[in-house]
Amino acid sequence: MDKEAQTIGTTEAAAKLGVSEATIRNWVRAGLLHAASPRPLGVNADEVSNLGQKLQSGTLDRLKQRANKSMSAADAPLPRECVSPATSRLLLRLADRWKQCGSASPDDAMHTAFLQILSDCGELKRDGSCRRRTVAKIISNWDMQWHRAGIFSNFTIAPEIPALLYQTMLGSGGKARHGVFYTPPRLAEETVANLRGTGELLDPCCGGGAFLLAARRKLHLAPQQLYGIDCDPAAVEATRLALLIDSPQYDEMPRIITADALTTSNFDHRFEAIAVNPPWNGGIFSEFIAAALDRWLASDGRAAFLLPEAITNIRAHAAIRRRILNEASLEKLVPLGRRWSGVLSGAVQLVFQNTPCTQPDTRQKRFSANRDARFDLRVSAADAKLLHKIFAVPHRTLAGHAHWALGIVTGNNAQTVLDAAVPDSEPILRGPDIKPFIIGQPTRRIVFDPAKLQQCAPQKLYRAPGKLLYRFISKRLIFAFDDQQRLHLNSVNALLPELSGLSDRAVMAVLNSSVFQYIHQKCHATCKVLRRDLEELPFPLDLPDEPLAQVHSIDEADALVFKAFHLNKADIAHIKRELAR
Repeated sequence: MDKEAQTIGTTEAAAKLGVSEATIRNWVRAGLLHAASPRPLGVNADEVSNLGQKLQSGTLDRLKQRANKSMSAADAPLPRECVSPATSRLLLRLADRWKQCGSASPDDAMHTAFLQILSDCGELKRDGSCRRRTVAKIISNWDMQWHRAGIFSNFTIAPEIPALLYQTMLGSGGKARHGVFYTPPRLAEETVANLRGTGELLDPCCGGGAFLLAARRKLHLAPQQLYGIDCDPAAVEATRLALLIDSPQYDEMPRIITADALTTSNFDHRFEAIAVNPPWNGGIFSEFIAAALDRWLASDGRAAFLLPEAITNIRAHAAIRRRILNEASLEKLVPLGRRWSGVLSGAVQLVFQNTPCTQPDTRQKRFSANRDARFDLRVSAADAKLLHKIFAVPHRTLAGHAHWALGIVTGNNAQTVLDAAVPDSEPILRGPDIKPFIIGQPTRRIVFDPAKLQQCAPQKLYRAPGKLLYRFISKRLIFAFDDQQRLHLNSVNALLPELSGLSDRAVMAVLNSSVFQYIHQKCHATCKVLRRDLEELPFPLDLPDEPLAQVHSIDEADALVFKAFHLNKADIAHIKRELAR
């Protein structure tokens, strides 16, 4: 046979092996096939035949060699809190092995990992048949070639790994942009542990099945007691099969469906329990809570939600907070801190029973009485007593007694905010430039032309003889006095107080004081300093103006502010202890 007869094109090679042309090209790059001709790309026909035989027999040793650059820990798209270091290393090795086979399909990667598990546990026999009809039904249309090639034969894979591999191969960016953050298995177990009973459980946003697997193991529920909904068909496949693998004694299909949970009517009955980490973006999590109350939960059923901390205090969610307080019994509300990398918002664990609370505890009563039914979850009984004492002092507030100026939004900082001086430019302040009582030397400049800016307050407010500047993105109150009419970007806002008998510098001292920090930490607890929160702060009527205007530190301010609120040593010690946490 001459050389020309031994060479075939990528189209013919792909047809012979049942793969795409892109896969053939990847195999050439990986060295699994050799280029017999460069342009157009041709491969040796005998090599293609040999490769096909090895794929069929599962003896393709070349797939066990490193052909492409390995994925490193930096390449892993799954946050470290979602997987343990050992699991992360395993996922990277699996992903690296998958890259070598040349397929770009995350679905095929997940399927191949599942097939390896099924083979290892005896569910999938050598002739391709399955021990259980449900398993056979799920895998009936899967491509078996990668499993037969032994891609993952040297790995020990747990039931939850294929879904994580799918996420790894897919990349988590798209999910995160929509506010979907995968639940770490340990957190799923901690959340499910709040539920009890032997009835049916629903996860209306099940993803890879973390909550359902946790419920299977912690609550000892059978697969047919577990219901799930997800918009991603691959996630639904993964959850069904993971539950079956975890329950070898059952042969009934888990009730997991592909649908939009907020619109589907597939499940027309109510559940004893719900466990869910719904999408966070756009406040859609409030709709999931409403659906739980309206459609999903039995009259005495319990729901366990993982939610952004915004549910506790942001005005937009006041209506759903009132529904929970009025229609349900709040059983648990626990701050979890920042549990997802790259997500500024902290998380909370919310557990409630779908029955009105006839004898509300003091916390539920307090929440109902708060402005916007705010869940001030960091307020203990001791905090509540001290806050009542503070607000009982005759006082006034900034509401209606101040002017406010938002910072400048340029629309394009890269072009508008300058590192060096140019003609007609002037300094502009940013958040890091503002420190308690002090404004640092600004390092950025701007040519101020209001007509070219996306957002700009009235110029007279920026040019006021004196104003207070404060960091907008901050968990603390950080105020300084500006008497140089300086501009500021939108990471800094301005306050021009009009409290009779109190100078701007005196107001600044009180705002920086430990008492106000304590109120802000307990009652507001956001990563932004909002005008409406500042307008709530109580300024005692007998604050001494001149002494306060002379202070230059928080300690100096505290001595005067503690006295104005009539706080004793125990009160002061409690405030300092809480702020030091």
